[in-house]
Amino acid sequence: MAVYEIYIPKRGEFRVLLKINNEIIFVSRAYASKVQSLQAIRDLRNYSNCLSSYRKIRLECGSWCFELLEPYNKTSLGRSSTYLEESIVSKNILEMKALAPKAKLKSEALAIN
Repeated sequence: MAVYEIYIPKRGEFRVLLKINNEIIFVSRAYASKVQSLQAIRDLRNYSNCLSSYRKIRLECGSWCFELLEPYNKTSLGRSSTYLEESIVSKNILEMKALAPKAKLKSEALAIN
């Protein structure tokens, strides 16, 4: 099961989480308002089904993650969690591609201090 959650890690900042089977696999960039974060969910639903919108990244520490890019100007919509193996990143990209377009919004906001 895939769900979106909006949370507030700091005052004045909103982020969108995509959870699949209760595991956070994607965190959006920060937005200034709840309205912008809801628009981000729309963008995630629209762009996540296109494999060319994903970019795998190998970090300096050797771990892997991926970004989801807006297809027209290639700006990052956010980043995945970090994984030890590239194969896990590939699996999570396919899972996100399949489930993110259909994921529902679980809660309006979850404040985390």
